[in-house]
Amino acid sequence: SLQDNFITTTISLAVDDCTRHWFYLSSTPRTAAQRRATIHEQDAGGAVKAVQQRIYNGRGRNDDLTLDNCSFELLPDCPTALSNGEFYKIQAGDQDLQQRYYDEVKAIVKKKLGCDQVICFNSQIRNAAKIGQEGNIQGYAVGGPHTDASPVTGDALAWSFVQQLKEEGVNTDEFKRYSYLNLWRNISNDPIHDNHLAVLDERTTAKPDDYIPKDLFGDDFDAVQYGLNARHAAHHKWYYFPQMTRTEAILFKQIDSDFTKPGRICFHMSVSDPNAPANAPDRESMEVRLMCFWKDSALNSMPTNDNFQLDLLKEPKTYAMELKSGGGGATTTWTGSLLTGIGSLLSRIPLIGGWLASFMGGSSQQPAEYSGKASDYQARFVSAVTFFSYWPAVAKTWVEGTMASNPFAKGVRVITEALVDDTTGRQRTQAFLPQQKREIVDYLMTNEEYLGVCQKNFGKFVKERD
Repeated sequence: SLQDNFITTTISLAVDDCTRHWFYLSSTPRTAAQRRATIHEQDAGGAVKAVQQRIYNGRGRNDDLTLDNCSFELLPDCPTALSNGEFYKIQAGDQDLQQRYYDEVKAIVKKKLGCDQVICFNSQIRNAAKIGQEGNIQGYAVGGPHTDASPVTGDALAWSFVQQLKEEGVNTDEFKRYSYLNLWRNISNDPIHDNHLAVLDERTTAKPDDYIPKDLFGDDFDAVQYGLNARHAAHHKWYYFPQMTRTEAILFKQIDSDFTKPGRICFHMSVSDPNAPANAPDRESMEVRLMCFWKDSALNSMPTNDNFQLDLLKEPKTYAMELKSGGGGATTTWTGSLLTGIGSLLSRIPLIGGWLASFMGGSSQQPAEYSGKASDYQARFVSAVTFFSYWPAVAKTWVEGTMASNPFAKGVRVITEALVDDTTGRQRTQAFLPQQKREIVDYLMTNEEYLGVCQKNFGKFVKERD
């Protein structure tokens, strides 16, 4: 029977030990000085417990495994026009192909969910045989159930997108609900035999007992996630879908603002299949993160300026450093002092723009040492300015004031110096010597492409002068 159709694997579950859990996911080991600078000298914190868990075959069931019921759903008819090689070109940075695939995803999701707006903002290939290649291909997230977000990270991301859409003329006042989602698919021509995506039926979790907050620290992002409590593991019901082909996909929730839904957030992980053939090909998958908005919803659950206190949110990594130094965290709010707040916010603008890296799993592969050529850094700062519409509102306000009070060239130079100074290291230029930073700024201030995107995004704020 289907009830007996399962695989068994050992997973690592969190234990509620009355502490704040954390994990550092870095492309290079932290230095001794970096460890001493925070309260987190170890790369992981929080008690865990190994548990034997059954993962049930989700195929052939009735239709109760739906997105709003359990937080995930198999989409059996989800073809793509892209080839396997084209997906890898997306990972390597082909923006035209990425837009083609994003358009496919938007059409699929709009048809499935009936939402009014879909924004795709990040994609990631996973293939254990090519880790680190072609634009930072990653391995599989094995053994540890997790969510990629939490209500506060979802609210912050949705709020940021709303500001962008307002600038584009969209009437966001009509939005009543958002959902932050992931569309996950096989990109190989072969079915997936091993390292399946396993997803938890959220109806089988104990609320709020099972949701243990966890801070994730990456090279270019911080995120608040949830670990899964071992306390009620015997009641959890996990599923996988064996032999997934490239015409199928799994849609699962990172967080849904509608708190009346049984399925709002999906714990997930990769699981090894003990029955997989010894010569099974490596899993090749791509996930796309996206934000959906609805105008039609029985409940208005959108974050607003009145109910969402963005100015009181803390940046976890900076806060951990201030706690170590004995500070109380007064300047760690995302709209803190000009020196710490604006510097921190601007440093969040990743290579692909915006503060979206705070909610992504990707990491930068840019070198930490100066290459000796200022032109090597052109692309990242062109990209940062290109995505100005994604910057946090407080950073936009600072830019507007800077440009309004200066001639164009001087205003752009002040902003460029702040970006290159890279207060918290997320542009990967923080450790450069002052002369090296000046070389990059001087080069950018003579570069037509960089000045062009600055004119497009910042020029509108310059005041006419007599």
